[in-house]
Amino acid sequence: AAVKRRYAEVFGNPPQWVVAAPGRVNLIGEHTDYNAGFVFPLAIERYTVIAAGRPLRTTASDVIRVHSTLFDETAEFSLSNLEPQRRDWTSYLRGAFAGCLERGLEPGTLDLLVDSKVPQGGGLSSSAALEVATATLVGRYRRAALVIDMGSTTVDIIPVAEARPIPKGLTDADRL
Repeated sequence: AAVKRRYAEVFGNPPQWVVAAPGRVNLIGEHTDYNAGFVFPLAIERYTVIAAGRPLRTTASDVIRVHSTLFDETAEFSLSNLEPQRRDWTSYLRGAFAGCLERGLEPGTLDLLVDSKVPQGGGLSSSAALEVATATLVGRYRRAALVIDMGSTTVDIIPVAEARPIPKGLTDADRL
């Protein structure tokens, strides 16, 4: 409720979507997942929450405005120019949007409010939580599924109609 209320304060209307992704710790296997090693990640009870909606007034069809409650500031960027050289707190958002665009998922103009309780720089995957929440948001309103193939350590987002079971990976309990 607090995130929805803050979104309305910042953007002047209620959000249309709210998504969340947890932070995580690795009980075993830090940095071994991409080397085909064993890992045992656990979600923690700290989340990144994104409230989103279409802006009341738009100036361009591809502008994303995002407000961070952590930094108490608003930034914006264009989906047609994601500025990969730009390094700031929107980098992970822009990267997730780039991945969605590469897969044909055009989000259009959006207002976002990011509220994260996952501590930064503490090894709790705050950046991954932000990326997963962003991809989940785009997937939710574009009717696509976030698919994680742990066997090859890839993450993809595909239309729901194309979703299918994927092979089991090294993080499955029956493999340990």
